[in-house]
Amino acid sequence: MVWGRWSGHEPQQCVERFAPALREAGFEVDIADTLDAYLDAGRMAALSLMVPCRTMDAISHEQLDYSSLGHVASDFDVPEAFESTRRGMLWAAR
Repeated sequence: MVWGRWSGHEPQQCVERFAPALREAGFEVDIADTLDAYLDAGRMAALSLMVPCRTMDAISHEQLDYSSLGHVASDFDVPEAFESTRRGMLWAAR
């Protein structure tokens, strides 16, 4: 999980919210606050799931991917939103 950049979308809080659910599902979870985490091609190839949580940021050609959940952490106080996103992450990792 890679978080950072614009704090208005609360990327760190979003990662902190979903990391425990992934761990409970049996995943080893690594968390980074820099896009440079994408520069380790061997590590990236070994991952089952990559969860970027960054907005308003630029990515270099060398970095592999870029995306964002596009929500603030409190959006996931709605149980259905949290559960839907959790299930989506678990489905993508399988």
